[in-house]
Amino acid sequence: RSQESGVRSQNENGFTSGIYYASRVLFGKVRIAWSTLKRTVSVYVAIDLVNRR
Repeated sequence: RSQESGVRSQNENGFTSGIYYASRVLFGKVRIAWSTLKRTVSVYVAIDLVNRR
């Protein structure tokens, strides 16, 4: 009986750390995507300014 609850808490800990890891990976991907997006937008703005001259 006590062994059963121990296994369950272990599974919950694994689940929590999995969510934590996934959110960290996701956050990193979002940050990379955001910096890439900003760079792309700035390049397009520069091209637009050059074309307007």
